[in-house]
Amino acid sequence: MKAISNWDGITASNGGQGILPEGGYAVRIDAVEDHTDESQPYIALICNPYIQDEGRFFYGADVADWKRELRIYLTTDFGWQRYKMLVECIEQSEGNAGFKYDASRDGAEQTLAGKWVGMVLRHRLYTGKKGNAKGKDRTAIDIQHICTVQAIKEGDFPGPVTKDDRDPAAVAASAPVTNADLAGFDLPF
Repeated sequence: MKAISNWDGITASNGGQGILPEGGYAVRIDAVEDHTDESQPYIALICNPYIQDEGRFFYGADVADWKRELRIYLTTDFGWQRYKMLVECIEQSEGNAGFKYDASRDGAEQTLAGKWVGMVLRHRLYTGKKGNAKGKDRTAIDIQHICTVQAIKEGDFPGPVTKDDRDPAAVAASAPVTNADLAGFDLPF
């Protein structure tokens, strides 16, 4: 590599906007992907949360390159109940005037694209199982609660609770320094 002439003018960054903070958001559904023919069927919602305090979308207004997917797995009654809650909250949310879901149509999930809904998003901590992420602790965004946009605006939703899917013993074993390690040291703070 050649000498870098403007090294002091470069701001260090991991790229992107970072991970979305946990909380309640009015969310625009930009697209819906049907994965119901897979072994673990799900609907993928390609979403863009709106940051009310800053008056902007988290991923920017034009985000065709971003993959921002929230999944609703349809493998249990709970998954179907969650999907129905999503549809009902979309029907009742401001910004979707007159929208009525027609479950009798094939591909009806596609009519959710372009609609608004309220969501409480939380972080999910997990250990990767595939590829470069295998064995590494990771963070993802999950849907904790679905509600109307009005409920988000009014603050009428439960607070987010981080979900930890990691193995507690493995997390403790991989800690760089434990309390027991520190017990014999006189730390200056």
